[in-house]
Amino acid sequence: MRDLFWFQGMLGGAKAQYETTYGWELDYTADIAKCNVPLLVIHCEDDRIVPIDTTGRRVPAVVPHAILKVYPGGAHGIAIIDPERVNADLLAFINGEMKEVSEEVATERGPTAVTNARNPAPAGSQSSR
Repeated sequence: MRDLFWFQGMLGGAKAQYETTYGWELDYTADIAKCNVPLLVIHCEDDRIVPIDTTGRRVPAVVPHAILKVYPGGAHGIAIIDPERVNADLLAFINGEMKEVSEEVATERGPTAVTNARNPAPAGSQSSR
């Protein structure tokens, strides 16, 4: 898998990859709040590239109709590591078999900002755990 990630990185242009590094500094809350279509967020608990507490777990607070599917353990490249599981969940979502927020989601929705690893929480917000 490491070779696959390296290969994917080599496919991108140097300028685009450089500019992508600044995406971590942006707050996407206003953009994602505009989502008015069915939304499935699949996230792994052990994702160290995009930590779940500062990203995935905050989405249902911003988009109430979002479904958050949390995979215990797992890593950032779950679609590559376990494509059968991801595909099964995508099909269930497309077929309307996922109607509510997944059981794995904490009952408390947490703060209303979707931030990122380098900017974990806006001023005045509280942790989602």
